[in-house]
This record gives sequence, structure tokens and C-alpha cells, in this order.
Amino acid sequence: MTRDVSGVVTANGVFGILGDTTASSGAVNDFFVMVMRGATLSQHLTVVFINVGSHGPAQSVSYGVIAERMPNAWGEFMFKLYVKPIGFANSCWQIKTDAGDTGLVLEIGS
Repeated sequence: MTRDVSGVVTANGVFGILGDTTASSGAVNDFFVMVMRGATLSQHLTVVFINVGSHGPAQSVSYGVIAERMPNAWGEFMFKLYVKPIGFANSCWQIKTDAGDTGLVLEIGS
């Protein structure tokens, strides 16, 4: 993963994270901001988080997200990925969607 010239963290230039890719396990009401080139208002994505470490009771977590308006460097819309479902201390989660593999990994600290 790299940060592109607009500041978006990306692995493939299609999906990205605005801001940090890390969060605290105690920040259960916080969320990551995922962007996708070509996203449309109210677009639905199924997001699957795959545990890539040995921490956390789940091997994967999935849920649906809906694009919301938030102008950013990649377009007009974003998806909120909440910390709570993956908020296991010292875990890392690869993000896949029904629109493709993002190549992104999120880290949850203690």
C-alpha cells in the first residue's frame, strides 16, 4: 500500500482509504473512510474483512455499506467502514468487496 499524490492510501488505484489505516480497539464508534473510483450515491457494497493475523476470535467479518456523499480527491462519495465489527486488539484485516479485492489492510491496535 502506498499514499498517492492526493493523499489516498491505495494498493491498486481503484480502492483507497482517506486518512489512517490504523485504529484503536477502544474506538468502536469510529470508522475508516474507504473510497472507490467511480462510486455512485447510495451504491451498495458487501465488504469482507479477512483476519490476516492470529489475533481476534473471527477469521472473517462481512457486512454491507452504502456510499454517502463526501467530496474527496477521488470523487464525490465514500463508504464508512466501522471499527466495531473488527475491533479486536492487535489484529489486521484485509478488505475485499463484491466489487473487487481492495488490496488494503487495516490495523487495529490495543
